[in-house]
Amino acid sequence: MGDAFDKDLSFQIGQKHVQKYLPELLNQIENGDLKPDAIISHRMKFADAVEGYKIFNEQTEDCRKIVFTP
Repeated sequence: MGDAFDKDLSFQIGQKHVQKYLPELLNQIENGDLKPDAIISHRMKFADAVEGYKIFNEQTEDCRKIVFTP
């Protein structure tokens, strides 16, 4: 935080209303109205999370969203 202060940076933060919309979202996914696969580009095991974050950060592949599973 000190570095940000020294550089005269400002932050704007806010809370998203995930809990408010989650039940409706899940309902639409279950009904097939929404297709999360449209944004999920990668599925990986938790054990491969370091590699997944590297792929996402460096954009070495067309990576939009990664779902990690146990």
